[in-house]
Amino acid sequence: AYLMYTSGSTGAPKGVLVPHAGIANRIAWANCAYGVQASDSVLQVAAVGFDISLWEMLAPLYAGARLVIVSPDRHGDIAHLVDQIERHGVSGVHFVPSLLAAFVEHAEWPRCHSLRFIVTGGERVPPPLRAAVLSRSLQLFHAYGPTEASISVTHWQCSARDPETYVPLGHPIAGTNVYVLDGEELAPPGCIGELCIGGVALASAYADNPEATQASFTRARFSPRERIYRTGDLGRMHDDGVLEFIGRRDQQLKLRGVRIEP
Repeated sequence: AYLMYTSGSTGAPKGVLVPHAGIANRIAWANCAYGVQASDSVLQVAAVGFDISLWEMLAPLYAGARLVIVSPDRHGDIAHLVDQIERHGVSGVHFVPSLLAAFVEHAEWPRCHSLRFIVTGGERVPPPLRAAVLSRSLQLFHAYGPTEASISVTHWQCSARDPETYVPLGHPIAGTNVYVLDGEELAPPGCIGELCIGGVALASAYADNPEATQASFTRARFSPRERIYRTGDLGRMHDDGVLEFIGRRDQQLKLRGVRIEP
């Protein structure tokens, strides 16, 4: 379906090949989870080199809804985003947490009466930011997933009952498995391990890079027939099955949703 480049954990760009099954599953699932209908309008504000732009563009078209495209040179112009949301009656947006923070700090954002839901992800979500969004009676969804999967693989709808100290990754979306591994085995609940992904969401390979493909896409020892992707992210699964993000195994950083190698 598409090839998108990512820095990965080596600093060298790798082309990620994502099949149609994964992106089709993700769009169908998301429209159901977020309630996207033909009467909605969705804002397209992510750069096309960032995989969330595919959700922004395809979700409204899949539902027969309206796609509102923001000029790339205005993506960081909060006043312009507020104006576009108000003018076109936008009901759904995806903002990485740093852009979302700037949005809710803008004095005019309460004018966005048509806004029904916000999806965020790509960086840690500070709990005060969650509280600011929920205070406006908006639905806030937290999504997590690497470029090596189909946009995102976990889902959490934020609420006032959430843990005070962190925003959960939540549960795997339909058709997707997320495991916490200690080496090659499943980590017990509450223990920190590497987040690994299985199911329909997985990319097929790194383009023209069999060594990197073999290193990152492996077979699960506990489920030999299942192919998994090792994210390099650390997390843990709580007793209730809710996933929590802890950090990275390496020194990689996230800046405005983009992975950076020091």
